[in-house]
Amino acid sequence: MLDFVSIHPFRDGNGRMSRLLMLLELHQLGFEVGKYISLERLIEKTKAEYYRTLLASSGTAWSNNDNHYGPYVDYFLSIVLQAYRELNTRIDFTNDTEKDPESLVLTKLRNSLKPLSRRELMNLIPQYGESTIKHVLAELRKKNIIKLVGRGRASRYTVND
Repeated sequence: MLDFVSIHPFRDGNGRMSRLLMLLELHQLGFEVGKYISLERLIEKTKAEYYRTLLASSGTAWSNNDNHYGPYVDYFLSIVLQAYRELNTRIDFTNDTEKDPESLVLTKLRNSLKPLSRRELMNLIPQYGESTIKHVLAELRKKNIIKLVGRGRASRYTVND
């Protein structure tokens, strides 16, 4: 994929074509997640990171055969992992409504590749209201199980190491 995008054979659509080739390659290797979860959507949500890793992996070094695939491979694998986690939550046959809100919040935070905002947690746990999620986050912070990263609208929660 990185080589294809670096070659840039078309005037337009190289990124989309590379992602189609990626889906084909994943399918041929037995990774079927692309059938159920849009990898394109996940990449679109992290477009800035996508372009940053493209530049970090190839930049001008690709034409000199001096590129470094590491940043791009890490990014790509994180997208595939996100897709499998999303698929797992969609087909999770356990009944989340029976779980207490604290364990649900912790599960969502542990399964996330990035810190989550209160709004994101509310979307992931629709069976509980905003006040419940807010209360649980405050309790988990008081117990030093999670930490707050950022302030105001940029505030996110993550599990302490």
